[in-house]
Amino acid sequence: MDLNDLASLDTADFTATHPKTLKKVRGSDDKAWVWTIAGPAHPLTLAMKSEARQRAADASKASDGEISQELMRKLAIQNAARRVLGWTTQSSGGVDFPCTFDNVCDIFSDMKYDWLYRQALTFMADDASFMSGSASV
Repeated sequence: MDLNDLASLDTADFTATHPKTLKKVRGSDDKAWVWTIAGPAHPLTLAMKSEARQRAADASKASDGEISQELMRKLAIQNAARRVLGWTTQSSGGVDFPCTFDNVCDIFSDMKYDWLYRQALTFMADDASFMSGSASV
């Protein structure tokens, strides 16, 4: 076995499933709504983690060491949204809904879509999401 077979991938595809039917969520093109997520060792993720620590420290200083739950959630949403690199065609109310940082933050912040946020977080936190299937261990 080669050690490189155990290294995490830079990106992986996440497909949300409807929480009730457990069917893949479809995009506006009627294909699965697939999100490309930056892996744990992706340069963007590494930079984001460093920036996140600094933002949390700045927020803590600005609030005398206390960070509100609301601010903590906002920072967590922004951190997760930074790892979303793209998604397949989607619309909202008949209007194109491209993958942008703001649109991802909007979805993750909207409690109507909290299930989607939690699924994405679970995917991002699972090492298996970013492993190739080629390792013979």
